[in-house]
Amino acid sequence: MSANIHAAGFSLTPEGISVTLRGLDDITFQYPRLMGADQQALGAIIESRPTDGGRNVVIKYDNGAEVRLVKQSDTRLELSIASPPAGLAIFRFEALVPFAMNEGGGYRVNQDAVKPFPVAKPERPHLYQGGASEFTLIAPNGESFSLKNLPLGTFLQIQDNREWNWAMYAAMFVAPYNPDHAIVPYEFAFANLGDGTIRKMVDRFGQDFSHEFAARIKSEEELQEDARTEQQYYDAFPKAQRDSFGGFLGSSEALGLTKTGFFHVEKIGEKWFLVNPEGNAFFHLGINGFNPSDDYTYTEGREDIFEWLPPRDGEFATAWHHEDYWNSRAISFYLANVIRKYGKPYNHEEWATRMIDRVRALGFTSIGCFSAIPNAARQKNFPYVSSFGFWGLGYDIPGAREFFDPFNPSVVRRIDEIFARTVAPRADDPLLIGYYLANEQGVEDLPKALAALDSSFAAKQALVDFLKNKYTNIAAFNAAWEMNVDSFDELVGQGLPVSTRAANADMTEFVEIFLNKYYSLLHDTFRKYDKNHMLIGSRWQPGTANNEILVRTCAKYCDVISVNYYTMAFDRDYLDRLHRWSGDKQFLLSEWYYSNTSETGLGSSHNPVNSQRERGLAYRNYVEQTASMDYVVGIEWFTLIDQARAGRYFERNTGERSNTGIFSVTDRPWKDFVAEVVKTNLRIEDIVLKRERPFVFDDPRFTRAGGGQQTISAIWVEQPLTINGSRDGYPGVPPVMIGANRIAVGTGGEDFSAAFRVAWDEKNLYFFIDVIDTTPGQNERSEADLWQGDGVELFVGPDNLDQLGGLIFSDRQILIGAGTTGKQWYVRNAPAGLRTEITRAVQIKADGSGYFLEAAIPFEVFGIQPKEGMELLFDVAVDDSADGYERLRQFVWNGDDRVSNDRGCWGRIRLSK
Repeated sequence: MSANIHAAGFSLTPEGISVTLRGLDDITFQYPRLMGADQQALGAIIESRPTDGGRNVVIKYDNGAEVRLVKQSDTRLELSIASPPAGLAIFRFEALVPFAMNEGGGYRVNQDAVKPFPVAKPERPHLYQGGASEFTLIAPNGESFSLKNLPLGTFLQIQDNREWNWAMYAAMFVAPYNPDHAIVPYEFAFANLGDGTIRKMVDRFGQDFSHEFAARIKSEEELQEDARTEQQYYDAFPKAQRDSFGGFLGSSEALGLTKTGFFHVEKIGEKWFLVNPEGNAFFHLGINGFNPSDDYTYTEGREDIFEWLPPRDGEFATAWHHEDYWNSRAISFYLANVIRKYGKPYNHEEWATRMIDRVRALGFTSIGCFSAIPNAARQKNFPYVSSFGFWGLGYDIPGAREFFDPFNPSVVRRIDEIFARTVAPRADDPLLIGYYLANEQGVEDLPKALAALDSSFAAKQALVDFLKNKYTNIAAFNAAWEMNVDSFDELVGQGLPVSTRAANADMTEFVEIFLNKYYSLLHDTFRKYDKNHMLIGSRWQPGTANNEILVRTCAKYCDVISVNYYTMAFDRDYLDRLHRWSGDKQFLLSEWYYSNTSETGLGSSHNPVNSQRERGLAYRNYVEQTASMDYVVGIEWFTLIDQARAGRYFERNTGERSNTGIFSVTDRPWKDFVAEVVKTNLRIEDIVLKRERPFVFDDPRFTRAGGGQQTISAIWVEQPLTINGSRDGYPGVPPVMIGANRIAVGTGGEDFSAAFRVAWDEKNLYFFIDVIDTTPGQNERSEADLWQGDGVELFVGPDNLDQLGGLIFSDRQILIGAGTTGKQWYVRNAPAGLRTEITRAVQIKADGSGYFLEAAIPFEVFGIQPKEGMELLFDVAVDDSADGYERLRQFVWNGDDRVSNDRGCWGRIRLSK
């Protein structure tokens, strides 16, 4: 999603022409669809990448056509087309218009009078249909933009989508193609046409304005009463018997552990222990974001959605963001409530002292990632982790998230400077557990990203040297890579296509060389300045971690492996596999949470549960199951404080807004959640030492005992996603795993798994899956037989969600193949005459370890108009074949081997914003 910026204007983004009006999310006109006179589409967009700082974009279509848009000025956009397809008659542009427009916004066609967007659903959905040379949209706060100089013969349509049960407006204009006019200039104008009001979203305490729930604060007096009584609440919890660092008293002598004065790991028998400076066993019960952070929300240009905003000066000055850029743009209602609660400005050290006392009373032992470490941690002897940030080194690898070029001498020098400045001063700190190296890196993107580098990267020269040493001559290389170059030197300055089996194998081999260089540089430089502390991995996402080369290489240089492992039920086979690959390293599960909407008024973006008590039971299940494993030495819950109701600030208008916290925006613990958390935290020693059996949440979503029904969220996207086989544009929530414990048909498959994401807009359900498969893309079948080869099956039921048994009329089974032969998609149980096309794309991973598959499925396939909050029956099956003709096995997310014929075993999906 493109972020809303302060100044009104337009920009070219990968998704379309994005228009900014203050107080609203951007309005994005999708890049033009090319159509014939019969309004049938002529080709699909395959690429739209802005260049020149976003002033140019070339939109490429699968029929060879190219449309170029050039931003000539802040108010002028020019369109031209190269290689127009035969029969081209129309350019069609479409945009969604926010539903908040009915709270004072309007539209104008040509120079006619402004008309308001209707509050009530109109009798006819089309608010305007007809010719236009200019049209204007006016936001509720009076900000407006006009699109002028529309070509003669342009048709405009503005509609109210509530006709199709969708609370949204839409605008579309269809402009004729005139081959005699090579360039079409469009003019934008921005103005303020008056004042208005916007629907309130947030009350004066930072809570949802209209949602009622039991823990809701309604007065300052309630806050102040909390201040008077809360200590009694925390004092009432039983106290665990722990040493001064939170370790298990007496375990050093009982287990024969070593006292080094620093955190380290030791193995006793088959069990790994994290050992604290006193030599006692310690389980890292950490909390990510141990400071105000995600509770800040963006205010600029949308002040009217808040019932009240604290003044920036005076008693509430410290509730505004501490960084200069954000200070006038981001407020923490949480901190405003803390100020009102205790009657004085926010002081971080005083706050941190209080919060350490609180979470220690709840049994937590340490501070996790994304935390500003206060002096209070040292005064309270409260352990913590740290992490590195390597942004701005100048040689980040394009297309591979959070990787730099380790072959570049200037990067090597900068790493040394960073470690000398940040690592050396803390080398003797006993409270420091260790350092994370990165967060959720794009390791899977490295093969193609490294091959695409130009001569400005030392890593590209290293790749060419590798290829030169491997192949005896350039002819052998050309044959293997199916290229035609005269010398290896030519390869340095150009991107290399990774499209043959040999190229895939070569890049897999070079990625291992790259990773060894990367991790050894960090390890060796770190050890130059710190001999005492641990390197604790790179916080991989589960799909990224499912890579033997990566795990094996990282394990050579890191003391602990870390994975941000989000799950409902544990896939022990998956975790055990990572552990085997690591050569018996220890693991931290470094980020996860469960969230609830009904009792909080917040979004539920991942791992949703039905209540705060269920949230606590899910916590118990996760922590006790992992703590009982021989190689897991800690976890980190995400986060201390809930995310802001209006979205976390750095994502502006579209930020995450989930119930991630232990504490609410009003500084209240979620007591039903906490009551369960404490049970586990206080008995963690007995679980780790195997004196007691771990708690099991007796719920099929968490035990996978059969008959359970999981629910996931499909997250709204503001602009249509480009279907190209990548996860670009998908919301940043963790993927949903399908591991080896979900095998429904066949046997084996220990090295086969998948992780998928789902999103939606007003037209499409978007699906992206990352499949780990040693024989990827094998599907020689087509249409109804696609299930026999590699690919996925999606099961969707919009009606009678509680009805069990066989498929009903409106259910759909959608087969999407991962091959290239024949038609690679098919809709089973489709009504006669369904002509809707499914768009799909497949990318075989450069290292041959699997494939990415992406699809856009129009909601017309299901016969519905989507709307926020809608739930559908939903399941995902992944089919695996070695030869493309016969299926070996099938893995299923929620159901079992009955998934194709019994909707009663499907899960559910909720359309969320």
